[in-house]
Amino acid sequence: MPDHPEDQPPDCPHCGHTVTAISVVGPTEAYVSPCGCEIAPGLLATGFEP
Repeated sequence: MPDHPEDQPPDCPHCGHTVTAISVVGPTEAYVSPCGCEIAPGLLATGFEP
């Protein structure tokens, strides 16, 4: 996963697509959009705010 400046959205750690949203559906389950990959909540906590 390449490093992004804090004003840029992160890449999905599974497929590399740029993440536009994170949906947390439980304490151990979250999905990133638009790719739909499942990640652990907090995995992409970088301080990014659109």
